[in-house]
Amino acid sequence: MLTLRLIVLAAEHKSLSKTAQIANLALAAVSRRIINFEAEIGIPIFKRTRSGVELTPGGEVCLQRALKILTETNLLKLDMADFQSGMRGRVSIRASTSAIAQFLPEDLAAFELNNGGIRLEIREAYSAEIIEDLRQSQLDVGIILEGGETFGLKTWPYRKDRLVVVAPSTFRPDIQRIQFEDVLDEDMIQMGFDTAMTKLLSARANDVGRTLRLKVMVDSFDGVCRMVGAGFGIGILPEIAAKSRAQQLELRLIELDEPWAERGMLICIKDDTPPSNHSRELIDFLVACAARG
Repeated sequence: MLTLRLIVLAAEHKSLSKTAQIANLALAAVSRRIINFEAEIGIPIFKRTRSGVELTPGGEVCLQRALKILTETNLLKLDMADFQSGMRGRVSIRASTSAIAQFLPEDLAAFELNNGGIRLEIREAYSAEIIEDLRQSQLDVGIILEGGETFGLKTWPYRKDRLVVVAPSTFRPDIQRIQFEDVLDEDMIQMGFDTAMTKLLSARANDVGRTLRLKVMVDSFDGVCRMVGAGFGIGILPEIAAKSRAQQLELRLIELDEPWAERGMLICIKDDTPPSNHSRELIDFLVACAARG
C-alpha cells in the first residue's frame, strides 16, 4: 500500500523529492520503490523530466486504480474499526427522494434506536437507479416509487403519498382541487426527466395528447418550491414534503384531483438473493411502520 500511496503523491505533486518529504522517507527509497513497481508491471508509470515527473498514459490508468484500491483499503479499516466498537452488521439502503423527504428518516432513526449495532448506510437516488443497483447486487435494500419495472425484485408495500399542485398564493384562489389537464397550459417546474415524478407527469400528459410545459428543472423539492415562489411557474410535489416549504414561502397547495395522484412506495430486494438477517430485520421493521401508518 505504501508504494501505491507514493505513486499518488508523486502524481499529485509531480515531484519525487516532494513525495519523499511528505512521506517522511529518503528520496532514494521513494525512487527505488517506484522503479521496482514499474519493473514488476512491465511499463513506466512516470516520465522523468528536468522539473520532476509526469504520468505516462499507462501511469494515468495506474493512478486511477491506485486511488480506488487506497479508498477501498481505508473503507475496510473503517469497517473493522466499527466491528471492534461493537457493530453487528450493516445494511446498505438506497431510497427515492420522496421517501427521504417524507417518512423514511424517522422510520430509520427508530430502527437504529431499537437495533443497536446495525449500521445503516443510506443514500438518496432515483428509483430507476435503485432498481438497477439492486439487480447488480450493489446494495441490500431499496425504497422506490411504484410504477417502475420491478422484474427480478421482491417487493413489499411501504408508504403512500399524495401529489399536490404547488402554486403562488394568487394562483386560482377560488379552487381547492384541480385536475391535471387544467394545469397543462402552465409553465411547469420539476426535477429532471429521470425522476419517477417527471416520468409520471409526462406519461399522464401524453395520455391526453398534451406535453408538459417544462420551463425549469431543479435537483430538489426545495428547489421546485423556491422557483415557484420566484414566479417561474407551478410545480407538482408530494403533499407532506411540500407543506413546510409552502408555509415558509407563502405558497398554496391545491389537491390534484386524479386517481394516480396517490402513489405507493415499495421496499425492494433482489429476488434471487436471500436477504441477510440484518436486512430482514430492517424490512420487517419498515413493513410494520407502514402498517401502523
